Amino acid sequence: MLGERSDRAMEAMFGDERWQFQRIVSESDLQTEREILVLQIEADKYILPGLKRKDRSDLRDGKAINVCAYDDDTRDIYELKLQFEPPYYRLKDTIELFEKKRISAGQRIGFRYEAHFATLVSKLLK
Repeated sequence: MLGERSDRAMEAMFGDERWQFQRIVSESDLQTEREILVLQIEADKYILPGLKRKDRSDLRDGKAINVCAYDDDTRDIYELKLQFEPPYYRLKDTIELFEKKRISAGQRIGFRYEAHFATLVSKLLK
């Protein structure tokens, strides 16, 4: 019963499972720094509008900013770095996220940015 209430509360906070962008994890993603590339058009459309003006300015200046990330699978919260390195944005410091999710090559991860909570939500997709 408590678990159901918790799930309903999370849905109320984070909405349903509409994913704004997805990534398929490759073998090289797992063997390198495990950064997640976000296309500029995706970040411009989904993430940047929800950021503070200073954070948007810092990104344009090439600085990394902190991004709160919520893992919908494990219900863990992470602090990731987002940095603009044309032509992509890179989500960095994702090693713990990859390890806790037990991600393997070929799996898809869905993402959506919840501006009300300033949180990037992720989930393994089937």
